[in-house]
Amino acid sequence: MVKVSVVIPFYNRIDWTKEAINSVLSQTFQDFEIIVIDDGSEEEYKSEIEELDSRIIYLRQENRGVSAARNVGIRHSSGEFIAFLDSDDLFLPEKLQIQISVMEEHPNILLSHTSYNQVDHRRDLLQVIHSGSFTGNVYPEILALCPIATPTVMLRRALLGSLEFCEEIRIGEDLLLWSQISKRSAIIGIDIPLTNVRIHGKNAAMDSEKHLERLSNIAKYGLDQDFSLSVHDWKAVLHNITASLFPSDALPEEPHLNPYQIWSRAYFAASFYCRNKPFRKLKYFLLALLYDPKFVAVTIYWESVDILHRINVSIIRFGTNLLRTVLPEKTFNALRARRRDLGKTKP
Repeated sequence: MVKVSVVIPFYNRIDWTKEAINSVLSQTFQDFEIIVIDDGSEEEYKSEIEELDSRIIYLRQENRGVSAARNVGIRHSSGEFIAFLDSDDLFLPEKLQIQISVMEEHPNILLSHTSYNQVDHRRDLLQVIHSGSFTGNVYPEILALCPIATPTVMLRRALLGSLEFCEEIRIGEDLLLWSQISKRSAIIGIDIPLTNVRIHGKNAAMDSEKHLERLSNIAKYGLDQDFSLSVHDWKAVLHNITASLFPSDALPEEPHLNPYQIWSRAYFAASFYCRNKPFRKLKYFLLALLYDPKFVAVTIYWESVDILHRINVSIIRFGTNLLRTVLPEKTFNALRARRRDLGKTKP
């Protein structure tokens, strides 16, 4: 049995995939296997990939998404540890050696991850992301603010059990698995950048709308997974989400909310701040209505009352200014005084 299995799913990007594979082959730690999963590329690259090294296992499936591809890699792995690498990213030379050493020092830890470099398509450094400082008992904070990048993660296969990536979603599947793991035990973060993560137009994590969809998936599937959060924890999760997506006054403070009611308010807030995107606005409004129809109905009613009140105030101000303009000043002041007197005597 090898020490670590490196799982690399890919679709079509054969040149970048080869670079990713070579970054594993260049590791200072060499007791590994590389499981490359072709997720239904337009051409088959079996011979082209396997000729790179005898430790490469090439698997091909119909296009089912990255979650299904990673799960196939996990099932075919034989290593004590499992590491993940996306086809457009690169391990730095000491990545496996440092991370395995940390995992061996903590035999009860299921997941470790590291900090990483963001680089452009030419591998020029954009910034260092110190995600490795995210460590310890991070649940339920991880549900709202998860800095973990999948190409930095290493799992202990013996403790993984039946856990795997959710194949029903294509955005947020990694966060869902890390959340399930962190609910069981603490995780270890290593604040050393050991992976280069390419930033380009197709990075889902860099798109704010994708980020919101990611959180939506966590809401939907997280509730199904029974994360067993207290109302206080769900409120903390919601606060962290809205703090990053919406103005601080987007949601009112309300006691005694269940998770579905909390997510209804998050979606309702999202619908207000999706400007110039009517279909997305409608999507979040309908999700809010699905989770808590009473809240949405009551909110719309009071918003309508508020609008009518504002219209009424505007009409009164317009009328007052018009009278000020057309009436002599003495007459206008007498009318205003009379109005004040009526207001004081009103029962």
